[in-house]
This record gives sequence, structure tokens and C-alpha cells, in this order.
Amino acid sequence: MALSVGECDRMLAAARAARRTLMIAHCIRFWPQYELIKRYVDEGRLGPLRFVSLRRLTSPPGYSSDGWLHDGAQSGGALLDLHIHDIDFVQLLCGLPSSLAAVGSRGPSGALEHVAASYRYADGCYALLEGGWALTPPRPFEMGIVVHGAQGTLEWSSAGGQEVRFYDGSSARSLSCAGDAYAQEDDYFVRCVLDGHAVDRCPPTASRLSVALAWLAERAIKSGRVVPLSARLRAALLSQER
Repeated sequence: MALSVGECDRMLAAARAARRTLMIAHCIRFWPQYELIKRYVDEGRLGPLRFVSLRRLTSPPGYSSDGWLHDGAQSGGALLDLHIHDIDFVQLLCGLPSSLAAVGSRGPSGALEHVAASYRYADGCYALLEGGWALTPPRPFEMGIVVHGAQGTLEWSSAGGQEVRFYDGSSARSLSCAGDAYAQEDDYFVRCVLDGHAVDRCPPTASRLSVALAWLAERAIKSGRVVPLSARLRAALLSQER
């Protein structure tokens, strides 16, 4: 969305003042496999969640104009360009954590090129997120997710085809998924604009929270300490929700 929470706030204020529709393109909210996983979680098919694992890994991107992705001052590095999509999705699944810890490594730009973070939640659930573009070329891009609950496990990797695997304790099933995430995302946004509906599938206030969580991970990496989300900090982060 932006390189800082302050910039996110200015975007939200500008959209409100101009009475215009603002949506940040967090594409995996519209990715068929992630949509299915979210639906199964919402329907309670996995029972209470125990842990979530997300990864988004690749070699350094060579496709950006003049290499701007490798300029941390412009892109925020892999933390804000790549890893943030998994931050956004785990926030959608589990909400704000009670604390987070992280380690990472920096590239020539000075920005983070690899991040491994762990989130803890008040109900005992935890999430493990790994993302970055530090791998040696020509290692291709891969994203994947595991969601484990008291009654089942869902798993998918982009390297393994289109089907999500569902394990329920007695059987293993392959769940078919079809659709173009980018087309679905575009269609949804256009409908919101034309119909004058609020963006609820990917609200910009949630995208702002993802930027905030990314910078809390940066703080954890710099300090080498667990970052607690106190009641005061949570209230500040959620202030734009009201």
C-alpha cells in the first residue's frame, strides 16, 4: 500500500475526502486456493486453528524497470513487496497477533530480502511466515500455505498444481480450484466502483494493518526481541477501522 503507516493514513484520508473507492491489490485474497482455505476455516471444517504456515520465496526479481524493486527506498524490499501478501492473508484468517518475533537478512539495497516471522495469538494459535527473494537464480517463484486445526489440515503449494489437499483424520481429499485471481480482483473492484459499494473483501484499512505488521517485524529484526502488541498499540493500529 505504502512505505509507512503515515502514508497509508494519508491515502485513506484522501479517498474519504474525495469520496472515491480505494482498494489495495492484495491478490491472494482472490486466489482460488486461498479463497477455498478461507471458506473452510470460516465454516469450521478444521475446528479451532492450531497453527498456520505461509511461504513466498523466489530468486531476486529481474523484471522491474531500472531494477527499482532492488532500491529499498522505493520498494521497501521483499518485506513490503512480497512478504506482505502473507502478512495480509494471515491477518485475514487470524486477526492481529498478541506478539510477533522475526529474523531476516538484508540485500545490497539495505532493505530486507528475506524474512522469517512468528506470530502468537491469545487463543494459543501461532503462525509462521517466510518470504523473500534471496534464493539463488534461477530458482522459480513458489507460494504455499498450511492451515492446521483441531479437526483437519489444508495444504497447497503453487509448485504442486491447482488442487488443495484436505486431511480430516480419516481421508485425504484433493479439492479442485479454478479461476483467475487477477481477473476476479479486477472485476470485484470495478463492481464496487460502478455500484457504489464499500470494498469489504479487501478493505484499505486492513491493508494499512498489514503495513503496520510489516514494520513491527522490521522492529523485531532490528531489536532481536519479541514485539508485544499491547492494548494501547492495538487500539492505535485499529483506529482507522472506526
